[in-house]
Amino acid sequence: MIIPVYFYFNLIAVIVWLWVRSRFKDPLLNQVGILISAGFIIEVLALAYAYGFETSNHWIYNIYTASQIIYITIIFSKLISNNKISKQISLLSLIFAILVVLNFLFLQSFFKFHTFSYIIGCFLVFYISILYLKQLLNEKNWQPLKKLPFFWITIGNIIFYICSMFYMGSINYINDKNFDEYGSLINIFVYLFTSVQFIFYTIAFLCNLNPKKR
Repeated sequence: MIIPVYFYFNLIAVIVWLWVRSRFKDPLLNQVGILISAGFIIEVLALAYAYGFETSNHWIYNIYTASQIIYITIIFSKLISNNKISKQISLLSLIFAILVVLNFLFLQSFFKFHTFSYIIGCFLVFYISILYLKQLLNEKNWQPLKKLPFFWITIGNIIFYICSMFYMGSINYINDKNFDEYGSLINIFVYLFTSVQFIFYTIAFLCNLNPKKR
């Protein structure tokens, strides 16, 4: 069994989160920690399922990636100070969830990766990331980046979702045509940028911590 390198970066991020979570100034960071911890467990189970039963685990990733995108939108809706925009994000999250279900029912099989709705989800994460960065730029009192953990999380999300979209958005076609027999494309567009995402998450967990209690 070959373990993708991003598993290790995910594990490092989880360990760092567990190590410093009691010192977070922003409690929303714990929700990010829960997200990546649950994701790590699901990824391990999905890998074991694929190797153990020698079959596709796309149905697991359908549930995982859709839930992950919705969870991220919920977190960012709480970060946005503008109440109107926050409600807009919540509405977009609900619309995305409905589109995922409709995709499974009428367009793509539940047992093939939900490329159509995944692409929409990637653009959704990108959109809310831009809204958050715009909010940071419009703040009167600018803070150093070491005090802005969600800046790093946002950058990690942008890098991962925009880059992975090109591969994951066409994964069914790639698999059917066997265009990535040796895994070079998935290593570049998914595994590499997932690793980068977790590096940024780790940086975020180490930002803006309360002093240690003595």
